[in-house]
Amino acid sequence: MSQATAKSLLSKLQSGLLEKMQQQNWPITFSMGALTCLGTSQSTSVDRVIGQADTLMFEVKRHQKNNIIYGIFEE
Repeated sequence: MSQATAKSLLSKLQSGLLEKMQQQNWPITFSMGALTCLGTSQSTSVDRVIGQADTLMFEVKRHQKNNIIYGIFEE
C-alpha cells in the first residue's frame, strides 16, 4: 500500500471513529502514528519498526493531539 493510500484510509478511519465518539458524547480523540516501510529485509527487526511507529504516535500526542503523523522507514 502506498503512503498516499494509507493517508486516505487513515483519515477516513479517524473521521469515522471521531463521529462515533461524538454521537455518544464521549470526549475521546485519536492520535495516530503511521509508518510506511520501504526496502525492508527479512533481517529487519519487528521491534525496530514498531519502535519507529511508537515514536511517531508519541510525537503527534505531544504536538498535535487528535491528528495523524506519517513517516517512512527505510533500511
